Amino acid sequence: SPFPHFSLWGNPYRSGGFVNFSFYIIFAVITFLIVRQKDWQKIWDFTIIVGILISIITIFQ
Repeated sequence: SPFPHFSLWGNPYRSGGFVNFSFYIIFAVITFLIVRQKDWQKIWDFTIIVGILISIITIFQ
């Protein structure tokens, strides 16, 4: 890369860079290991409800 510092840390406004994406991957792996199977249903239900509410709000704007 012509800009190794930018590739490693990314832009603070866009949240890019190798370090940031590495933390996302580590967070996802830890989450998959900690959360039990019955809790995933609650997480998906909550996510779908929030998505529907946001969609309704955007339609009425």
